[in-house]
Amino acid sequence: MSAFGNILGIRALLQFGTGTVLLPATLDVMEAIEELEVRTSARGGSHFRLVLAAGRSGPLGLKGAPFVDDPRFQSGGRFGVSVVLGVKPVPILNGVIVKSQYLPPSDSHDGRVLLLGRDLSALMDRVHVQTQWPALAPNLIAMMVLANYLSEGIVPMVIPPTIFEQPNPLETTPVQNCNDCDYLHQLARGVGHHAVLEPGPAPGLSTFYWGPLPKPSLPQKTLSVDLGPMSDAFDVTITHNGDRITTAGAKAIGRLSGEEVEVQVPGLAAPPQGAIPEWQTRQGSLREERLAVSGMSPMQAQALATARLQETSERAVEATGTINNVKYNDVLKPFQQVNLRGVGAIYNGMYTVAEVRHTMRPGDYNQTFTLQRGELYSIAPVVPPETQVA
Repeated sequence: MSAFGNILGIRALLQFGTGTVLLPATLDVMEAIEELEVRTSARGGSHFRLVLAAGRSGPLGLKGAPFVDDPRFQSGGRFGVSVVLGVKPVPILNGVIVKSQYLPPSDSHDGRVLLLGRDLSALMDRVHVQTQWPALAPNLIAMMVLANYLSEGIVPMVIPPTIFEQPNPLETTPVQNCNDCDYLHQLARGVGHHAVLEPGPAPGLSTFYWGPLPKPSLPQKTLSVDLGPMSDAFDVTITHNGDRITTAGAKAIGRLSGEEVEVQVPGLAAPPQGAIPEWQTRQGSLREERLAVSGMSPMQAQALATARLQETSERAVEATGTINNVKYNDVLKPFQQVNLRGVGAIYNGMYTVAEVRHTMRPGDYNQTFTLQRGELYSIAPVVPPETQVA
């Protein structure tokens, strides 16, 4: 952290609109904010809740409460929020209002408008699609699906999987029989990837990331626990639970030989974040399941079995806590990496940011987080005190 901190403070930038073009909120909207909560998760998507004061006031009060008749604040309106640190806006959500509630003033309370919404994945689950994707690998299908949403401000970032098989159209053809959002998640789970929508790189834009977690990037600023004046993370809880880790087995038929092959999972494709993988320490006592792989080749079955091990092991260690924003002086971004120090040798080191919850009220900003990884002990002998990229 800078010795002078952030002399310009931390501010919020809210944007509203009825289409892809969002405009900054006017002063009366900013003054009406009572609470804003944004939750971004690797598994549950992003959601927001905005509460606005909506009492009758001023010479135009007889026309009705503000925000009630404005289409920007009704279901279907677009919403974006960024946190401004100094002069740099950091997007934390681009979304769609899916539900609005108006509570008229009464003797017991003032009037309020409540807006609930989701990230832009709400635009991707409205149409049930029945189509085929012949001769396309999963990552190419993901690119083709996401190309339809460029006009909505969604930029694709697709990482090819480590283990996959190019479909032979004479033998099998990938079939989509669901909405685009569900199909992207289905493709990702089959190869050990995640399908997540994150805000940025600029306000009003979103990036749909289809690939392994953590997202390729430099580590964020280190979180420090119980280190005196250097501490910027509090109420931290470490949960170590390897009992959920599941090894998956299957028998597939080789398409050339016609012989039954037992699928083996030699390890995980994702780079380790710690020195000792938890699934290796529990060899012989892992949960086991058999996969239904009828019609799959041995390579396709291996990709599915590896994905199952990856899915169940990547949350063997979870850390939750709260950030002191004055000391941390940054926005923790989900799906990327961050170092955690001050929690003991077994739990120090690199984690993936699995969830961030932002809560804003007039004069107050709070971040809570959930970190995850599947390994114990830090790879590096010393966890760096701070990593910050301009």
